[in-house]
Amino acid sequence: MIIIIKKRLIVFVLACVLATLVFTLSTATPQPAGELRILRTVPADKAEGVPLYPQIRILTDRPVDWAAIRLEETGRGKLIPGKMQVSSQGILFLPEEVFLPDTRYRVTVRAASSENVTPPLQFVFTTRSMENQVWVDAKLGRIHTVTVYRGKFPLKHMLASGGKPGQDTPYGMYRTKDRGSSFWSERFGEGATYWVRLHGQYLVHSVPKDANWQTKEEEHAKLGLPASHGCVRLSDADARWFYQNVPPGATVIIHP
Repeated sequence: MIIIIKKRLIVFVLACVLATLVFTLSTATPQPAGELRILRTVPADKAEGVPLYPQIRILTDRPVDWAAIRLEETGRGKLIPGKMQVSSQGILFLPEEVFLPDTRYRVTVRAASSENVTPPLQFVFTTRSMENQVWVDAKLGRIHTVTVYRGKFPLKHMLASGGKPGQDTPYGMYRTKDRGSSFWSERFGEGATYWVRLHGQYLVHSVPKDANWQTKEEEHAKLGLPASHGCVRLSDADARWFYQNVPPGATVIIHP
């Protein structure tokens, strides 16, 4: 009789344990199929010698549904505006300004997929040094401008006109090449003064001149707006200054 009771007791205990286990499994919080993970950043954390106009890329292991990026200069806390795109491969951030040379920047990123939101990730990078070199920032955004720097310090800020729609000035990084005091284009029936070559037929030069070598005032009035056939136009005085003060081999960054 005692043996039978013990066997029944053991069976009862096992049944209770099994029931508890089944209840626990059925009521446990379901785990997501996988969590969004950031695989790599470009630039990498603590990278040095980064170009003055990099694309910020955050590569993930699955498509991103939502993201937020904060880009700032660490010394002054200045925020850098930009445009962001999310895709199946991660996040792309295009800054609206060039970076200053030999300067440290911090990126803070949050991202979410359909399964989860990542905790905030921060990484920093330092841009390349330009020492005492002259370089040029040509910003062809809502208002077209050209700013000439020596190292970190701006020397001159100018209104400009890049290419009009369909004849856009190509974005990129170039170096100044040969130059001349004037040219005449039979194709367009106009000329210009103080030209400096950037790439192929793309130049920095004055506002166009007519057949009498008079400034076309209607074109001068368009400075700050897209108006050229692809070159970068400046006022007569600014074109002369650029010609005289930006040396051959100077870096020119053209961006939106």
